[in-house]
Amino acid sequence: MLSKLFSKPDPDRDRIDELASRLSEAGKLDRLEIELLRKNTRGLTARERESWHHLYGICAFRRGEHQLALERFQHGLEACQYSPLIRFSLAQEYIFLGEPAQAFKLFDLCRFPGISSQYALAMSRYAYLFSEYARGIKYIQPLIDTYLNLKILDDNFLFMRALPFFSETWAYLAVHGKLSGQLELLTEITTTVRRTCCDYDFARLELELEAVLTGSHARLAAHIAERSAEARQAGWPAEYLEATLAVWDAQAAGSYEQAAGILTSWQPGPDAPPWLDDVRLLAKAQAAHRCERPEAERLAAEFFLRQPQLFEPSHALNFRFVEYQEVLKPRLPLVLCAN
Repeated sequence: MLSKLFSKPDPDRDRIDELASRLSEAGKLDRLEIELLRKNTRGLTARERESWHHLYGICAFRRGEHQLALERFQHGLEACQYSPLIRFSLAQEYIFLGEPAQAFKLFDLCRFPGISSQYALAMSRYAYLFSEYARGIKYIQPLIDTYLNLKILDDNFLFMRALPFFSETWAYLAVHGKLSGQLELLTEITTTVRRTCCDYDFARLELELEAVLTGSHARLAAHIAERSAEARQAGWPAEYLEATLAVWDAQAAGSYEQAAGILTSWQPGPDAPPWLDDVRLLAKAQAAHRCERPEAERLAAEFFLRQPQLFEPSHALNFRFVEYQEVLKPRLPLVLCAN
């Protein structure tokens, strides 16, 4: 009994994270802040102390209290000076408070695998939003190196290792390269992946690269239409593929009415992700902008209410929204600060 009383805490156990998990499973995550304040932080391990400070800041972040979250993360970084997790969250608060320069100084010190792969993509997305394209590539380079080391690009294989699908990371790289006018790295990585990796639809990858380099999507559209038909025949979900083709058809329409008709006629299935409706909305806004229609402003404002950070680079590339989202970017500082 005495040995249990005076034994040292297990450095590999995180009781704070366990607390958050229990509350989440019980549907009582709103009590997390109260439970954290009840804890005596002096008895925590270094790992638990990091979790405590991070979750304490997250509580304010989830309420939209960004100034309070900023202060909590600042205090947390003072207590856990080498925590990439807290550093990332502090940087994110600077984004929402309209100080991207401060944010990127901190993001530059975060690197996968010190932060999760999703945080690495998030940093690259912020870099995209503020046209910091070299940074955007730098933030995802460790992910690309990981793919090349693993050599297996199967989606399930990557998912089990908490890695984003290769297609998503490749699209981020493509957008940063396209907008910076530097596509040499994209071509080089695509060639290397094609030569050294396996378990991937390399035929589509080559067509995607062709579309980025030439601006012509004709062969890629035919490939997607074929894959969509195969998916429907096999009983697999094909909403994303069908949405892609509908948006591309609308972009080629000769009038706003024709484009709106194409987009309205496409109907996602009941199991389709709800954000596909946001894709339809942005495509209508894009068509209205292209045709200089008065609906353009209203539709764009409605889209920002749903997607205040625009679409991530992968969706922007796949639905050919990259150029139009550049038109919308000047609104971002006000939109982000309002959210």
